[in-house]
Amino acid sequence: MTPQKPGSVRVFFFYGGLCRKVLVHRALFSGFVIAATLHGIGHGLMAMAAALLGTAFVEHSSPGPSLFGIASPETLALVGVVAALAKGAGAIVGATLQSRLAQKVAGWVRRDVAARLLAGGSVLPDGQLAARLSVGLRDVERGVEEGFLGALRAGLALAPLAVALALVSSQLVWAAVALLLLFAALLSLARKAWKRGYVRAALVAEGIHQEVDELVSHMDVWRVYGAAERVCRTLDDLAEDAARAASRAEGSRVALSSANEVLAALTLLACVAFARWFSLPLGDGTLIAFAVPFFMAYRPLRDLGDARTALERGAASLAMLEETARMPKTLPRAVAPTSPAATPDGPASRRWERARLDVGALGVARGEEGATRTSFTVSPGEIVAVVGPTGSGKTTLLRALLGLEPDATGSIRYGAEELVRTGVGPLARPFAWAPQDAPVLAGSLEENVLFLSADPRAVTDVLRSIGAGRLAQECAGVELGASGRSVSGGERKWIALARAIASGLPVLLLDEPTAGLDAAAQATMLQALQRLRATRSIVLVTHQRDAMRWADRVVAIGSNADDQNWAKNLGSFSNSNRMSGMS
Repeated sequence: MTPQKPGSVRVFFFYGGLCRKVLVHRALFSGFVIAATLHGIGHGLMAMAAALLGTAFVEHSSPGPSLFGIASPETLALVGVVAALAKGAGAIVGATLQSRLAQKVAGWVRRDVAARLLAGGSVLPDGQLAARLSVGLRDVERGVEEGFLGALRAGLALAPLAVALALVSSQLVWAAVALLLLFAALLSLARKAWKRGYVRAALVAEGIHQEVDELVSHMDVWRVYGAAERVCRTLDDLAEDAARAASRAEGSRVALSSANEVLAALTLLACVAFARWFSLPLGDGTLIAFAVPFFMAYRPLRDLGDARTALERGAASLAMLEETARMPKTLPRAVAPTSPAATPDGPASRRWERARLDVGALGVARGEEGATRTSFTVSPGEIVAVVGPTGSGKTTLLRALLGLEPDATGSIRYGAEELVRTGVGPLARPFAWAPQDAPVLAGSLEENVLFLSADPRAVTDVLRSIGAGRLAQECAGVELGASGRSVSGGERKWIALARAIASGLPVLLLDEPTAGLDAAAQATMLQALQRLRATRSIVLVTHQRDAMRWADRVVAIGSNADDQNWAKNLGSFSNSNRMSGMS
């Protein structure tokens, strides 16, 4: 998908829609406006004091004791110092609040996009989705900070200067405004070329983010193959591509920014020519008094140009994020939206009674390949092991049961309910999932386990019941994740299993729960699964023979009969094991 190039309508909605979120934070926004006003007044007073001092030196060979009967040159110089201090204070406070507001709005966008993606999923690969969100959210934040708020700050800085210029010469002010509007219209033509360059740079940046993520995520693989030089060379090439695209976009942006100052200087030159052409009486120092505040208007004028550029970038990225959030995986017509709504007490849920699970000819087609269809049943309290060679579709089968594969066909009946066309989540399906990669969210152990329960005591009870009491003691109340305590692969397995159990859902879907555990931990895990028979049914994807021996039924899946022979040749099973497989 190509980021949309925003026109004036898109930029307007960026102002009126997203930036309205800024006004919600009234205290921060009011503080920013006050600080920006103080900055603007200080900027204007500095310009006026300098203009009056310049006029004094034109009117007199040496400064007199007073100027226009208002103040002495020394007093005006002191006013300039005080104005500079006020300007600096306003700038510091304003910049701080400006950044806070932009981050809050970006956080709102991040949460909105995440909620929509969680509701419908995304067709984009994980790496590409992460890159798109990273690049897009950064530009949206800049659009608010440097665009909307930057334009407001620049406008508040220009207002006192406009008053000062009008007091000096209203004729020159009208001439300057007319010329600036003319030059701005010409400059807008150059922005169209910049927009095209930015869109190209955004696409390159997204692709490079994805490729770098792929390299870094599999660093251990490259180490095993001794491919350090190859990887570093690839990183160098990617960095060169990124630098080339970014430098072109940044060069264009700076050129547009500098053009605003050039146009302001041309405007001043045209005003001088205008004064000479019409023989305006400016020999008393009026021209100098006009030139000083006009020179000080260069920076706010440039900031206004930069604000427009930032708004256009932010609007383009916001359009990209909105379209990304509207790109869920194609769902069957009868499928309801996913993800239950949240309630004040936590995620919405329903009480599922224990019942028999019947899976009939369930399959997911991949490209031109036909779907491998699998049928099996799971009675309450049973453990069913799903086996098959790598790539045969075991994890895809679990995802189809969970509703994460919208192209799945077949039947999923739980008790009297048909689930194949329902949504995703505990309102729609009675399944708790412990995936193979066992993700951990940044937060406490309790927050990672209690997704569908509000009782913190359940964490310790569940972990102890599955033989992971030590983990409960070590991590109770501790922040986990990149910014806190690191979590090992084995600990992730225990947390994922505890999360599934604590959900209270009657069917557990476990993907390689014993993979990566040592022999003692594997035995503990399998014993814990056996104890769960009293309250849960379990569908277990595994390559481990010990896990298969504990199962009541082994389901072999694959694309042909040879795959079923693969499962049969794994070893002998107890007499209670029954083989089933594809239909």
